[in-house]
Amino acid sequence: MVKKINKHWPIFCAIGIYWGVITLLTIMIYREHGFLIYPLDDTYIHMAIAKNVALYNTWGISRFGFSSSTSSPLWTLLLSIVYRIAGVNDLAPLGLNLLFGTLTLWITYYFLNAFVRNLVWIFLVLCIAIFVTPLPTITMVGMEHTLQIFLTLCYVYLTLGLLVTGDKVSRMGYATLLLLALLISMARYECLFLVFVVSVLLLLQRKIILAIVQGGCGLILVVLYGIWSVSQGWYFIPNSLILKGNVQAFSVKSIIKMISGYNALWRMDNNPHILLLMVLVSFFLLTWVIKERGFDKKKFLSLIFIGTTGLHMQFAQTGWFYRYEAYIVLLGILIVGIGINQLLLEGGKWKFEKAYLPRYLAGAALVFVIAVPFGFRARNSLIEIPIAAQDRYHEHIQIEHFIKKYYSDSVVVVNDLGAVAYFTDAKVLDMFGLGNIEPVAYRYQTGDYTSQDVYDWTKGAKIAILQVEWGEIAPRIPSEWKRIGTWELPGNIVWGDVNNKIGFYAIENTEINRLSQNLKAFSVALPEDVKLIYDGISGHQS
Repeated sequence: MVKKINKHWPIFCAIGIYWGVITLLTIMIYREHGFLIYPLDDTYIHMAIAKNVALYNTWGISRFGFSSSTSSPLWTLLLSIVYRIAGVNDLAPLGLNLLFGTLTLWITYYFLNAFVRNLVWIFLVLCIAIFVTPLPTITMVGMEHTLQIFLTLCYVYLTLGLLVTGDKVSRMGYATLLLLALLISMARYECLFLVFVVSVLLLLQRKIILAIVQGGCGLILVVLYGIWSVSQGWYFIPNSLILKGNVQAFSVKSIIKMISGYNALWRMDNNPHILLLMVLVSFFLLTWVIKERGFDKKKFLSLIFIGTTGLHMQFAQTGWFYRYEAYIVLLGILIVGIGINQLLLEGGKWKFEKAYLPRYLAGAALVFVIAVPFGFRARNSLIEIPIAAQDRYHEHIQIEHFIKKYYSDSVVVVNDLGAVAYFTDAKVLDMFGLGNIEPVAYRYQTGDYTSQDVYDWTKGAKIAILQVEWGEIAPRIPSEWKRIGTWELPGNIVWGDVNNKIGFYAIENTEINRLSQNLKAFSVALPEDVKLIYDGISGHQS
């Protein structure tokens, strides 16, 4: 057992570091608030749907009916299974993320072992993968991205054996690949880019049947989920993809941008870490093509990364708290780690000889260039976790406390629905459109979405609680609604706001006095850095 640990010390040390960072971040949040708060409201959307599946057999943001509000049905399903077995609880998303984050490190280590022999270098690449991906941050976010990365690495690893001519793959290997293709798009729809690239490479290898079958497996659950969604009166793809994706209306201009790769080039220019990975992977691929004949695993791995990254940057988003591009970042880090290993090491060992000095100088320069964007990404991702949790405490937890206390049995209009839907039993109407079909229908059927539309479809609601400075919301607030008060919040790290204001509106005139009294009564429980502006009088009410 001791020999086995000594042989595999890089992965055990890496897992220890990963768990240690997660523990520290969790303790920081618990010490500040007394309970776990996730940095994004989107996490609570998954939790709300999973809660309603577990308790009411309803796939929806509320127990009142179906909603296509998740772009990761597999994650929501896994979470609902945990809730059904262990009961609804706040720790389940973190626990699942810790599990899949650990499995991600294991498969990363297994991946590296196929190409790298130096254990010290493997350990360094694992550490870079932890902090640059960044694995602790997306773990604390509590969403599906650790699952997505784990499935991606497993899928790519199996694919490489099928792409390289002469490699023998067992029937179990083929079956596992098809299963992964089936599941991966349900973890994140963006993984369809990966399935498409692999299908193209298989076609180029004249493995036509396998390319078609595995491509079909990647699509089948997406299609079935879409058909189910349409049968419930929703759109074929989830609202979150319609509203947050990078799919543009078809026009001559958009088609030209699509063909030219304009969006991909613009996005990489604004994401230096991805641009750097693309340049480095392309460099190593070119080096390998020049030095070695034929296509081996590392060349196919590079092609998969370049193709998938290009499609992602053209048609999908990046950012949103480091998570959207995390799967391609880790894949790129693996390839760069393999490339630098071959550049600097020979036979798995460092050669401290004068002839190798140019290599080491080139390697040092490369490490310096990489360290700048990667270092900032790693540093900022850790710093922002407790800050984002504090933002959610101000902006969403306080709102759900208010609704739970005064409007738990009412119809309420909001524009961020996750925490409210998860923690309360109120019937929530989402003015942005993640939880309701009407805002999306107005945008894409009539070509516009106005304050009159909002007024018409929200009739029956008592109050609205909205971000009054958000461009998606402010112009669409009906003039008939009476704003009773506003919470002034500190800046929001996720959105980059200098300040943030939450407006409280009485939709029905009969609700004006009640809402006014409730805001006054609740103000004593507000955090000190949240200010209530009421009837023109500013200041924290205490």
